Amino acid sequence: MESSRSKCSLLRCDEIDAVYVEPFILSGYRRPGLSWWQCIKHAFVLHNDVGNFWTHFIPFLLWVWWLVAISVSEENFFQPYNYPLLCFWFGACSYALFSSLAHMFACKSFLVHTTCFIFDYLGIAMYALGANIGSLFYVSATSSPLLQNRTWVIWTEAMVAVTGFLTCSLSRFYWKKYRFVVRVGSYAIPYFFGVGPYAHRQALCIFYGTDCVPQTFYFHMAAIVFANLLAFFFVTKIPERFFPGKFDYFFQSHQLFHVCAACLTSVQMYYTPMEMAIRRTVLIEVPGGQPTWQTTFLPFVCALMLGVGMTGCLGYLTYAGVLTTNKNDERKNK
Repeated sequence: MESSRSKCSLLRCDEIDAVYVEPFILSGYRRPGLSWWQCIKHAFVLHNDVGNFWTHFIPFLLWVWWLVAISVSEENFFQPYNYPLLCFWFGACSYALFSSLAHMFACKSFLVHTTCFIFDYLGIAMYALGANIGSLFYVSATSSPLLQNRTWVIWTEAMVAVTGFLTCSLSRFYWKKYRFVVRVGSYAIPYFFGVGPYAHRQALCIFYGTDCVPQTFYFHMAAIVFANLLAFFFVTKIPERFFPGKFDYFFQSHQLFHVCAACLTSVQMYYTPMEMAIRRTVLIEVPGGQPTWQTTFLPFVCALMLGVGMTGCLGYLTYAGVLTTNKNDERKNK
């Protein structure tokens, strides 16, 4: 009974290994070494990570329901023209699910903690790649050279996403003072790849009056706002930076980061089918406008498999003690 009670007690940041401590979050930490089942049960217990779990797990469930609803309502949904949408959906669900599981099992052990968050980074990379594939096929201007060179563009985007994932993962072991900036920067380049087709199309609309789709303009602007907000919260650690200990359980920056990410993805899921429907007849007639398995799922799956292999290698190196977290160095310097 005593052991069970101690497992459920919450700890302060000075009572737990630095690996599990987040900046400016002073209390509410679960005791490391919980069993898998205890970690699952703690999704329904108040601690400083429970909000991080639910702010991505609930959107994951909603997005699964969204795909089921839209696939049932449309005949022949799994046709080639919808492949980019499916890549985007798989990427979005992967980051939400991997993030949820990372926050659920973060206190299991150092190895599980590290491996789960590396999978979390992989989910973000796949989301970026899936969103970029959708942006290339559904948002690009009809005269865009990106569509004409779609194969090279998509494989380049896949390599950029994997490189960003690897850089983000290595930030758990290196670049301790700048790890949050490194992680944002790792996905800034894929983000600009995704925004590029829309920026080009809007420029053509403004200056030449072509490829205008006013129905989705405000949704694209909302997506850009949410993207900047999530980067802001992730890097600045506001509000807990100015009020340490006051936002340990609710409204901490990482929860706000999760909410902004979920809002961004939800807005994209809303306007992407609109872009598909509005521009379908135009894009299909454009050379390169028709998606194929080789230009959508193949690079997506290859990037995913490469990322899983890298995760396995990093996990093994962590298990062997070759890689160690940079958070311990921070505590030694304090």
